[in-house]
Amino acid sequence: MRAAIAIILVTSLWACTSSPGNLRYYQFNFSNSESQPGYADLRQKEAITFSLTVPDYLKQNKMVIQVDYGELQFSQLHLWAQLPAKAIHSQIRDSINQFATDWHVISGNHSVRQESRLRLHINLSHFYSTASGKVIMAGEWLFSVDEKPQAKSNFNYEKVLTEDGYGAALSAKQNIIKQLAQEINLSLERIMREDSGHSDD
Repeated sequence: MRAAIAIILVTSLWACTSSPGNLRYYQFNFSNSESQPGYADLRQKEAITFSLTVPDYLKQNKMVIQVDYGELQFSQLHLWAQLPAKAIHSQIRDSINQFATDWHVISGNHSVRQESRLRLHINLSHFYSTASGKVIMAGEWLFSVDEKPQAKSNFNYEKVLTEDGYGAALSAKQNIIKQLAQEINLSLERIMREDSGHSDD
């Protein structure tokens, strides 16, 4: 009898801990790309091939938080709805396209990638929330034309959270990505103007 009770108890605990109801999934708030500025007629815009590299902890779907200097903790119950590397790639691409006027960004695996002479690569070295209530994003981006580097810039964003929770942290990450996208677009506009001026000469 005791053995039977023990088996029932263990089975119940396993069911509770493995129940999908105990897991929480998170994703960025995606908007309809067709309604975003810059998507009206992509055929009239020059394509920029975009690629992204991320640290290993963004290649799995557990939410990550920095609990101490150099120490990252992986949540067992709070998960990305899709691999963060893919979600971040899409969010950066769509955010840049939202603000772009004369070009559009395509993913590196796009079928027309070989036709694009413009390339943008972002190396994301840090992207996580901290136990002290901040979101950190750091790395560098490189823009090249015909495989020749034209611009390179480091970025380091830090945003203080006003609310607790992984949802609030994800919202802050999305806002930081949009800020990075705006700054990249401003840099690309300057580069394009300079390139156009040189070609007129």
